[in-house]
Amino acid sequence: MDQQQATGLSPFTERPFRWRDAFPWIRLWRAVRIAADLRKLLLAAAALAVVAAGERLFVELPFAPDGAEAAFRWPWQPYPGAYDGFDADSSLMENLTADWGELTRPLAQFLAPASHLMDGDGGVEEAAYAWTRLLWAIIVWSLFGGAIARMAAVEFARDERVALWAALRFAGGRFLSYLSAPLLPIAGVAALWLLCLVGGLLGRLPWVGEGVVGLFWFVPLAIGFVMALIVVGVALGWPLMSATISVEGTDAFDGFSRSYSYLYGRPGYFAWLVLVALVFGALAFLVVKLFATMTVFLAGWGVSDGMGLENLGVLVSTSIADLLDPDRLEKNTRGWINFGRPLAMFWIHVVVLLAIGYGAAFFWTAATALYLLLRYSEDAVELDEVHLEHEPERDDLLPLVGVAASDQPAGERPATAPGDLKEPPAEVLGGFSPAVEPAPPPADGPDPAARDTWNEDEASRPGSS
Repeated sequence: MDQQQATGLSPFTERPFRWRDAFPWIRLWRAVRIAADLRKLLLAAAALAVVAAGERLFVELPFAPDGAEAAFRWPWQPYPGAYDGFDADSSLMENLTADWGELTRPLAQFLAPASHLMDGDGGVEEAAYAWTRLLWAIIVWSLFGGAIARMAAVEFARDERVALWAALRFAGGRFLSYLSAPLLPIAGVAALWLLCLVGGLLGRLPWVGEGVVGLFWFVPLAIGFVMALIVVGVALGWPLMSATISVEGTDAFDGFSRSYSYLYGRPGYFAWLVLVALVFGALAFLVVKLFATMTVFLAGWGVSDGMGLENLGVLVSTSIADLLDPDRLEKNTRGWINFGRPLAMFWIHVVVLLAIGYGAAFFWTAATALYLLLRYSEDAVELDEVHLEHEPERDDLLPLVGVAASDQPAGERPATAPGDLKEPPAEVLGGFSPAVEPAPPPADGPDPAARDTWNEDEASRPGSS
């Protein structure tokens, strides 16, 4: 009753209806705006370029498969079956679903080498190549993806912005946690695989090997079921692991355990959030592709009026057939064309890379929003609760001492009698204690009672006879 009187509300007062309270997943639309940040785009573009540069070096490894170099693509290069730019002749649904792979490219870079490891028909060399690509993708996204998720967590929960270097410092300080969170379930799968391997070795026993394996085949089936749970959890929960560490500021085990708990605790709600995030992200990426295409087109349209369309086509051409055309060979090699073409294509690649980087930035932003919504649904933790690191404030003034430094007012301190003063400890005086001399006896002689007490004290001292 007191609380109702203080607030002025009665139990029958109707509260205003809020769509975000009735449908919390609507908050995923904020990920569209939060991801459209130049700092996040730069981090995402840098991560895509670094992953691609590492895979380009891995192609030259001695254990790389034969078709690795032909299948390699830089992020700004279209791959077979990819959607390149905005097609005005296609329907809206075709534009929305054409390049959904760009929204999940970090996850694809994580799952593609892992799928090769589970093929079973590859040799040791292909397994080593797949492990190299997998670890490289985890390493790169542990730093850049963790920084993007940290920036998104603080902005989504507190509507505050984190500086670029502060986010990188946060991710770098917890780099081992980001790195080891997905490796923990992978190590569990490897351990279970070794158990199945031992069982397979028993099948090589002469005469009885096949019978023993067939008799105890339920054991590999049980192990396979556990492995399936772990594999599905790490495949879908890896983004949630990084989001957990970015939001809570905890370690790898907490990120691993929370992601599996939320994934298997609310699978239907998780699937719904992923679907909503993909729809929102596809709409946003459609706009980003449209603006990127218009940017390149309008820039070329304006320059071509002064330079000429044919000359501009030679400058920014990416077709090998155009560059080797005999009719244009002389024009392709004249003057500073070999100097200007790489520079012009570099800036076009920057625009394309930033546009593609929005997909990766949205991926980690949406993963962080998914974690906050799952945590709110499962643990009833408010969406604005996020781990913050406050640095101690520096004060250029001298430290306070004496009465000013005390937490007790001077007027409330009890007076100290002269007899209550204590001697300073020996370490304060350099290890030496001052010599304490007995007080001189009174002039009229010592008191008999005091003399008897003094004699008893002297007799009780060690060494006295």
